[in-house]
Amino acid sequence: FSITFSSTETVASDKTVSFPVTVIDRAGAGASETLASSLIVTARALSLSHSPAGPIYADGSSRYAMTATLTSGGSPVSGKTITFTSTAGTFETSTAVTDSSGQASVYLISPASTVDTSAAVTASYLGSTATDTVTFTGWTKPNIAYWDSLSPTASNCGGKVSFSISVKNTSAVS
Repeated sequence: FSITFSSTETVASDKTVSFPVTVIDRAGAGASETLASSLIVTARALSLSHSPAGPIYADGSSRYAMTATLTSGGSPVSGKTITFTSTAGTFETSTAVTDSSGQASVYLISPASTVDTSAAVTASYLGSTATDTVTFTGWTKPNIAYWDSLSPTASNCGGKVSFSISVKNTSAVS
């Protein structure tokens, strides 16, 4: 025989949950017996933090390290995939796997904006979520970034060299 139990109860801390199991004799006189049963529901906790403290520039290239920590019964949980979402900016990758400390980290790249803005960042694992708010300071200057290649990459000592480099304005401002 098998017993199937399901519950939608959410717990904030470890909790013993009791439930009755009724055994019915279907082959005999229909006698039944109710057994007291219980199980321990272990609370899973997910928290989210960011570094640096911020705000950072909304220049399209500055970034926050977002770190989610997953625990169960107060102990770290490793090997679980955490999914990250944000209302502003972009992630280098939107998922990360928890390490032996229960931590999973990703980088959130700032949006390119001339006005101050904020983002609600959420980390999720199964039914658990954690949210953190990060802030960005509007960037009103060009943001020139090295892009692609440098040519030539070598020269002779004492010789005159001309070179070219590719750059790109990653800012919202020209």
